[in-house]
Amino acid sequence: MKKIIALVLAVIMLVSIVPVSAIAVGAKEAEQDKYLAGLADPTFTKTTANYDGYHFKVGTKAVWDCKLYTLSATVTKVNGNFAAFTIKFNSKVSEECTPIDGGWRGYHIYAFSNVESKEYSPSDTMTLIVNTAKIDPFSSSSAAGGMQFIKIRVEKHAYDDDVFPLYSGSTYFADIAKNRKVYPENAGSISEVYVEDTYALGYYVKPTYKINTNAIKVAYTAISFGTYAFPCHLYYRAKGAKTWAKKSFGAKKAWVLSGLKANTVYEIKPVCVIPFKDPETNESKYVLDLVCNPFYLTTAINQIPYLSAVKISGVKYGKKTIPAHWGNYSDGRVVWIPAETLNTCTYTLALSMRAVPANAKGLYIKVGGAAYYLKGRKGTYSTRMTFQGKGNLKGKKIAAAIAYSSNTIGYAAVGIGSARTIHYRLRNEVTNYKK
Repeated sequence: MKKIIALVLAVIMLVSIVPVSAIAVGAKEAEQDKYLAGLADPTFTKTTANYDGYHFKVGTKAVWDCKLYTLSATVTKVNGNFAAFTIKFNSKVSEECTPIDGGWRGYHIYAFSNVESKEYSPSDTMTLIVNTAKIDPFSSSSAAGGMQFIKIRVEKHAYDDDVFPLYSGSTYFADIAKNRKVYPENAGSISEVYVEDTYALGYYVKPTYKINTNAIKVAYTAISFGTYAFPCHLYYRAKGAKTWAKKSFGAKKAWVLSGLKANTVYEIKPVCVIPFKDPETNESKYVLDLVCNPFYLTTAINQIPYLSAVKISGVKYGKKTIPAHWGNYSDGRVVWIPAETLNTCTYTLALSMRAVPANAKGLYIKVGGAAYYLKGRKGTYSTRMTFQGKGNLKGKKIAAAIAYSSNTIGYAAVGIGSARTIHYRLRNEVTNYKK
């Protein structure tokens, strides 16, 4: 009887032990399967909150979720241009299956910004500071600005005894060999796998690009802006028009708008194209931004100036001595020019105008080798002038070319239109014109 009872108890104990052992083994195999599936598939999903894609604020958060782990970066503080992040890492595979926290086989997390470069283990308090007013020093974006990034790299050296070596007959062998760096390569088994996952969250730095106003040239039917190092979409439209036209220019190309109408005001909107490489995907992308606020330029005025009178007054004669000096020819030759004395005539030129065009921004006057620009749209333009020459200047007949400018940039006339030649003598007198 005792033997029967002992046998029954032994059977009961065996029945109670076996299922527990089977569950433990099955759970470990499931974890190993999950681990290998994560090594085989490096893809991830990225979600963000409180983030417009360009600026960081308190509460901005990014979460990267893959089969091996979940990684997050959250802005906890913003002070001026500085944003502070807290980084968190949660493994989806148990420590019993593969080491997680540091060591040769554990995870190592590297965080980079334009302020700090740090290495962490998952259990560390992980933080990162970035200056959002400055560029990422390792950025592939334009040095002038554009999209910049904080970067987080997750690394792990996997050679776990219970999992490796992994042979070619495994369900996950081909994908691991294809998607990860492995050792040995091109062999029938894998003994080591390297996890190197890179993530990024971008911020935007306003580019320093500017329009060189000194390079702008305006004709009757065209406007030239000069050559720039960055690609651009140049939007333009006649003032008052509802729709924009667009012309695109590559880097280091001259910007020229042609086929325009004379004496017409155009609104100009330059939008720079700033390329960058997405650190997460290595895809080439770009952002667009205004180089400057929209501005207006007027094509040259195809109307000669009409006058009612030319008045010469305040005539004064004199002399001027030019010291000896070296002079340069256009072909590069240098010549010594002796001192010389010239006769001078200083006078006031007043031009009474008729039918001044609405788009006139000033009057350009060319007398001999001297040029004068009188800004503004006026009924009468007046300026003090000096004429010099070797001969007798008293009563000398002078020819002057006058034309309206359609733009004033700085102190210069830009867009000089149709010219008219007028004549007057170097003496106090008034010449009347019918038109």
